[in-house]
Amino acid sequence: MKHKEVFAKTLGVLVTCAVSFGVPFLAECQEQISLPLKQGWNLVALPLQPTNTAIMRVVAPITNVLEAVWAYDNGRWYGYNPSVPGLNDLKTMEVGKAYWIKVRQDCVLPIVGTRIENLPTTNIEFELKPGWNLVGYTASQPQDPSIVLAPIAHVLSSAQTFVGTNWIWYPNFTSLSTSNNLVNPYQGLWLFVTTNARFTAPNFKVKVVDATTGKPIGKAVVTIDGIEASVEIDQNGNFIIPGIPDNTNQLVTVIAENFAPIVMSINPFQSSNLSGGSGIDGQPPSQLKIALSPLPAPNHFQIFCPQNGSLWIKE
Repeated sequence: MKHKEVFAKTLGVLVTCAVSFGVPFLAECQEQISLPLKQGWNLVALPLQPTNTAIMRVVAPITNVLEAVWAYDNGRWYGYNPSVPGLNDLKTMEVGKAYWIKVRQDCVLPIVGTRIENLPTTNIEFELKPGWNLVGYTASQPQDPSIVLAPIAHVLSSAQTFVGTNWIWYPNFTSLSTSNNLVNPYQGLWLFVTTNARFTAPNFKVKVVDATTGKPIGKAVVTIDGIEASVEIDQNGNFIIPGIPDNTNQLVTVIAENFAPIVMSINPFQSSNLSGGSGIDGQPPSQLKIALSPLPAPNHFQIFCPQNGSLWIKE
């Protein structure tokens, strides 16, 4: 296996990649993202998996202004206070989890590490227990709460976050928000669920319709090959793929009987990249239009995934 160091700088974020050439393709990229913190309490999520997850290493850049870090997991609080090291039971900080961080003055916490979708051994799903759960929104783009929370809307009773000095509630789980109360990058979220569930973010939610009639396509399979996820479309043409990375273009394939299969590269947060789609500014496209096939449909499709070099057959 050959490796090559790749350096890139985009949008002010320094990225260092160790690329493995082979099958499957793997790129482990180290980035640095800065978390702005306000004086007082901040409810934030780590945007990257730190290179060293030990809490003393993660918060080292702000030790002089740090008062405390708290986490909540499975009904229990875990804390870290640099002034009383012998009493701390919060030992690590990890991507996807949310933390209450209290600082004496405004500051910036730089996080150096790897995005969650580039960690081959990390599960991007987080287990929710009945009652309150504290989770992190790790996407780098704002998202409507109805899309962020769609996979758990049926068991979700309440969702809220804390920004500045204010609590923000997300009352609408099933329809697009008409306000500016989007879920913003690297926020912590309090979620109250009625039963066990799994949470992922961000999510990709679209309706597939007939390009001629505008009617929903009630039976099809949609795959996003960059994460090798596939979902069945429901009878109303809707589908959602949870946990899709938001920082890169994805190769999307739609296969429906009697319709021409389509394969296109899209960015889930830029509707202009989706041919035939219509969307909301800053949101994924709301519709994906496919046309009837002029030829008999083959009995299988070969789909190549350039992101990881895999080739598979869809019967």
